[in-house]
Amino acid sequence: MYTSAADRTGDTVGSRHLYQCFHPSQCQATLSNEVEFIYDRILQMDTSEIIVVFVQSPFAVETLKAANYCYEKGIKIILITDLLSCPIVPKSDITLLV
Repeated sequence: MYTSAADRTGDTVGSRHLYQCFHPSQCQATLSNEVEFIYDRILQMDTSEIIVVFVQSPFAVETLKAANYCYEKGIKIILITDLLSCPIVPKSDITLLV
């Protein structure tokens, strides 16, 4: 399921719309689950970048802090989670429920 920050009704939207929402001029993907690496990387991010956050219950405190920091910096957040009660949902630009 895809929901945008503006419309949390749960309407399903195809990947084409997702691509149109977040079409960076340059794409750089970095995957890691190491806390130190994640913090080092998000400190270098700017508002032209996007972070994809995978989180499931129980929610890891460090992940919530990292997502909150990105939200405060104005970095777009794509959230993939198993529960809409996840504290990051209101701060994410796109939420995918799995």
